[in-house]
Amino acid sequence: MIKILICNISKHIFNEEQLKKYLIKSDHYSYILSCDGIFKLHNDNIYKLQIMDNNYEKKIINNVDLIIDKSYILKKDTYHIPFTSYDLVDINVNIYGLRDKANLKLYIEKRFNRIYDVYFIANDKLDEYNLYDDINTFLTMLN
Repeated sequence: MIKILICNISKHIFNEEQLKKYLIKSDHYSYILSCDGIFKLHNDNIYKLQIMDNNYEKKIINNVDLIIDKSYILKKDTYHIPFTSYDLVDINVNIYGLRDKANLKLYIEKRFNRIYDVYFIANDKLDEYNLYDDINTFLTMLN
């Protein structure tokens, strides 16, 4: 999976009304940030996450700066959470796709009903032309 980040997210105005018909799924999860690592709580499961940094590249589409991040996250099942000091981050996410079984999805994460993060997740097999065309379509709706 490839994560595509929108730079300077605060510069962009988001019209989520235009996206409603493309909503695939809404979900909720939490992260625990501690000295023992990063943990994800999702659907009554606990995962310890390990972020594996990889290459990234910068692109501009529709006058929006993007970072295409090829890093990935390893998830390991665990049955305990750290007792040391930690921060709990609750996330509600809406996931959008332009078509059924779309290879590119738009994620809008919210905390306290405010946009926290906006990014795309793309299938590794997606060809570059379709990738940029779909990103441009979403960006046109968001602005």
